[in-house]
Parts: sequence; C-alpha cells; structure tokens
Amino acid sequence: MQWRVDKIDKSWWRFLGIAMIIGLAVALLSGAADHCQFLKDLTLWTS
Repeated sequence: MQWRVDKIDKSWWRFLGIAMIIGLAVALLSGAADHCQFLKDLTLWTS
C-alpha cells in the first residue's frame, strides 16, 4: 500500500512540474509577443 501511495505521489508531482513548465512557457511567449515589436511584425509577415 505504501509503495502505491508513493508511486501516485511521484506521478502527481511530475504532472504538476510539467503543467508549471508549460504554463511558464505560454506566459513567456504571450508576454514576448505582446511586448516585442519585432515579433508583432514577424507574425504580420507570416500571416
């Protein structure tokens, strides 16, 4: 029983870590797109 609890706990922490990394990456990308004029021009050219 203890091993099963440890396994669930580890996978839960791994999920939390991945979610935090993804959220941070999305926040950084959206912030850069909002504040960087070069990225705005680049998205205008590519679209």
